[in-house]
Amino acid sequence: MTSSGTIVGYQGASPGYWTTPGAAFVAIAAAGTLRYLSANGNAVGSLTDVDKSNPSDNQGFWRASGAGPPWTAVSIGTPVGYFSLYLRKANDREELVGSALLQTAGGRAIYWASPTATPVELAPPASLAGSFQTSDVRDINSAGVAVGSVFDGVAPRAVVWHQSVGVELPISPGSQRQLAYVINETGTIAGLVLDGSGTFRLILWKPVSGSGAATTYQIRVLTTTAVDGSRPALDECGRAVATREDGAQGVSWDGTNAPIALLPPAGLTRAQPQYLRASGVAVGTSSTTGLSSARATMWSGLGVCTP
Repeated sequence: MTSSGTIVGYQGASPGYWTTPGAAFVAIAAAGTLRYLSANGNAVGSLTDVDKSNPSDNQGFWRASGAGPPWTAVSIGTPVGYFSLYLRKANDREELVGSALLQTAGGRAIYWASPTATPVELAPPASLAGSFQTSDVRDINSAGVAVGSVFDGVAPRAVVWHQSVGVELPISPGSQRQLAYVINETGTIAGLVLDGSGTFRLILWKPVSGSGAATTYQIRVLTTTAVDGSRPALDECGRAVATREDGAQGVSWDGTNAPIALLPPAGLTRAQPQYLRASGVAVGTSSTTGLSSARATMWSGLGVCTP
């Protein structure tokens, strides 16, 4: 969802967009998927994946015109020596991040300086270099700061890459594993932590001092609500949304105040918010049983904030 209210997704096999919540869906291609918008509307996705069963096929970058539609698709080839590319995000500067598999060594975090640039593997933090096995990058903001995770052979570790230099994020006490999923324009990072009881919790890393690789973070963990293992979202003010562990509702949290429940519309029983904006609007899906019954959903009234 862009700052102007444009929402991307798909209906059936066709990728497209809604100019505003409630507007008619506009298809832009016969098949594919749009996902994970940058602030100015750049997106990544699958160009020709008809049945959504193999989203790693035919990856591409969708360049926005202005702050949204119409988009121009640019095919992104799988890096030489890798296979099963999955693009994660494009930022306003058209930098891309994604994950690719090596034939014998598992997943690797990959960065492109532009859609036509030679892809570069993001190295693990120096603190994890000796135990590093796999890596995965999930998001990049307009400053070129990326976040993801590195698996050290025991558990995934949350990582932030400042200009491709990896730094391990501070660990929440008592956690078994930490995953960084999304970063906003002010550098706040949202992810998941698996606590000592084996329950996923929403975690926020908020920068408090320093810059670049020397940035220090304040940790906030939502201990009152268990969440599922799906990707949380983050707005420009550092508020996050996630899905409750049982899938029955979403939750919005700013790291300080009590969380806000996001309920499914009448007649539906499950809710999964996927985007949140400073305007206080979240979008996602609601359903009864699963993807086949999913309906695009908007939640409003979460409070307007100033980034």
